[in-house]
Amino acid sequence: MTLATLAIGVIQVLIKPILLPTVTTSEMGVIETIAAIGMLVGAALVTAWKSAQPTTLLAAGLAGTGAAMVLVPWGPEPGG
Repeated sequence: MTLATLAIGVIQVLIKPILLPTVTTSEMGVIETIAAIGMLVGAALVTAWKSAQPTTLLAAGLAGTGAAMVLVPWGPEPGG
């Protein structure tokens, strides 16, 4: 799990330089807003799901993050 969270952290840091050539700054703002809303919703779900084990919550969070990262390559192509 530690390796997975490290990889996700690296991708989160590098997502801006990856996306900036293909999106405008306003679109990047929308992407960051959606990500922030997702973090708030995730925190609310973790708070609401008090009976779950921490490993279950971590696994669910990693699965959701992985599913969202699958969508990154399906974004707009550079220059188009």
